[in-house]
Amino acid sequence: LPEALPILFGRKDSPQAREMEEKIAYKLSTIIPTLFYYEKFQIIYNKNSSNPVSEKVANILKQRIDRFLQLRKTEKEEEVPAPVKIVILDRTYDPLTPLLHDYYYMSLVYDLLEVKENLVEYPTQDKTGGTIMKKAFLNDEDDIWVRYKYHHIAEALEKINAEFHQFVETNKTVAFQKEGGSADLNTMEEIVKKFPLYKDLVDKYTLHLSLIEGCLKVFNEIQLKEVGEIEQSLATGID
Repeated sequence: LPEALPILFGRKDSPQAREMEEKIAYKLSTIIPTLFYYEKFQIIYNKNSSNPVSEKVANILKQRIDRFLQLRKTEKEEEVPAPVKIVILDRTYDPLTPLLHDYYYMSLVYDLLEVKENLVEYPTQDKTGGTIMKKAFLNDEDDIWVRYKYHHIAEALEKINAEFHQFVETNKTVAFQKEGGSADLNTMEEIVKKFPLYKDLVDKYTLHLSLIEGCLKVFNEIQLKEVGEIEQSLATGID
């Protein structure tokens, strides 16, 4: 909810703020029914006299959970469960995080590249060696994205590269054993032609290596490393 911060703290007590508080409480409340035990619960929130947004969200959430409890009719459990604790903190509890850039792979992709509704364009080579633009969706159906989206971009690059080289070496060996040819990239192309699954995997690696390369290019062009050092100094008070 990127729009939540300016609405909750820039338009407090407005209908838009009330709507956003209800939206946040609703999203939090959808987690409750997934818990096996939630007959007892505690909601903890931070006090903010100038803008009690956490308290407002907590109250709305409590009302929704109370409704869940009224609808849920189960036999008494043999063991009394410990109460579920829900902690709600507003941004005044941690005002520094928005000042810092996040260097995770996913964060940089969305910050530095053109991504619209999880659709991204990236450059790749066609059969003639020319550069073309392809489109791909960034979602949890992509296992490479799932594995590395929360890794630091340098770590993601290193591990995806290692995976890709291991994949190439493994399949070069397969091709060599099956066809008796030389284990080179030409053989790899033959494998891709014969086994569409390999082409899909190669396309995935190409996608992510291209995205990381694009992120690092923009990262250097706008001197984000220097910006990050300034952000850390502002956040920590240490130059």
